[in-house]
Amino acid sequence: MGLTDKQQAVVMAAVFIIPSVATWMGLGFPTDRVALGILGSSVLSGFLAMCKELLGGTAPTPAPQEAT
Repeated sequence: MGLTDKQQAVVMAAVFIIPSVATWMGLGFPTDRVALGILGSSVLSGFLAMCKELLGGTAPTPAPQEAT
């Protein structure tokens, strides 16, 4: 049995956000524009991935082909 959409959303947020915040903290909390820009884009990517998983949806399946 797989994960629910909500569980997948939490995993995606954690996968994108935690490593980027941990790296930023490991670098000593830099506050220059580049560092904050990279941190912001990573957090935004995690948020968007989480939203995508919350919305769910399934991949389209091709119609079965008839034997000729």
